[in-house]
Amino acid sequence: MNDDNTQQEGILVINRYDWGYYDSRHMDEIGEGAEEGNNDFLANSNSAGLVDYAEAQSQVQQWRLMRPSERPSSEGGIWMYSPHAEYMFGRFGFNDARDAAQSFLFFSSYTDFTRTSLEGLDETLRKHETPDERFERQLREDYDFSGIEELRKLSTPSTTAGFPSLWPQAPPDSELKGPYKDKHHILEAEDIEHLRSASQKLASRPKDFAEPWKRHIHDLLNELACYYLDQFIRPHINLHDTVEATAAAIFPSHLTSGTKGLDHHLYHHFTQPDADPVPNFNIDGVAERIEEFLASRSSASASYDDTYPKRICRSVAYLITEMLEMATYRASDSSHLQIVLSDVRLSIYSDRELFQLFRYSRALLHGME
Repeated sequence: MNDDNTQQEGILVINRYDWGYYDSRHMDEIGEGAEEGNNDFLANSNSAGLVDYAEAQSQVQQWRLMRPSERPSSEGGIWMYSPHAEYMFGRFGFNDARDAAQSFLFFSSYTDFTRTSLEGLDETLRKHETPDERFERQLREDYDFSGIEELRKLSTPSTTAGFPSLWPQAPPDSELKGPYKDKHHILEAEDIEHLRSASQKLASRPKDFAEPWKRHIHDLLNELACYYLDQFIRPHINLHDTVEATAAAIFPSHLTSGTKGLDHHLYHHFTQPDADPVPNFNIDGVAERIEEFLASRSSASASYDDTYPKRICRSVAYLITEMLEMATYRASDSSHLQIVLSDVRLSIYSDRELFQLFRYSRALLHGME
């Protein structure tokens, strides 16, 4: 779209429905012309003329009754006919003074820039890349794989009247929680790696974290774990006498969410912490850090069952493996050779249950700043 960036670069963008054929003000001058026949019954809408303003009247009169494919060019104008173009796009490039156009790029939705060149160029306008090659280039060029900008666009309310947003809206900044301090992070790099391996046990093509983004992924997962402990665990652990009552309070939908529901699985791991262990996962170390985090966030001394840190750890570990499992699938769908931060962030956002849990996390929506 035309904006401050295109203005700064001296570019005027013309998009698919901005052409004169869809504007009847000058239809009496150019007319409908002659159709191309059954092979192109949209010939007029698959065409565009570029004419010097001083010669526009005479040139248009010459083209008026001719078929689009037969309209000749001259020094003052050119008629561009793209059979079956579907949608056409234009880009004017202006001089520094912005008082004269010096270039024009015309293409359609079917233009393949990896097979297109301009006169005088030995190379195509874009180099053909496989999805793997594109991903590796983007990593080398420090492409923004944070996912924050994409998430911002998805979560911003639609301005189109009458069309509801397909995605949940982000809450106001004033309602967001976090980020938490690094000293409270409960998962070390080795812990996250073991959870990643566990999350991919059924994956046909396991994926590592992309090296430039690994630390950022670790930080985000720790932030989400701290947010979850602070918002959903801490308010309940001192209020009930039994493990079952505490679990029912923390996971209120465990009976109604179904056997595939998130609360059902979290309740299972909390009440049966020794079932389905994660291979090589340091549950004792993580449980100890969880206990320290909860103590740091409470003004009263903890008096809960001493098995709670381990139970909480198992639930948190399950949450992280769920996130990483979905991030692995998203990375595959996005043709990413490895998992990047956007795979984690956007997979959480696109999952209804997970986003309900973490929608007030500032780290999820805006990053660590």
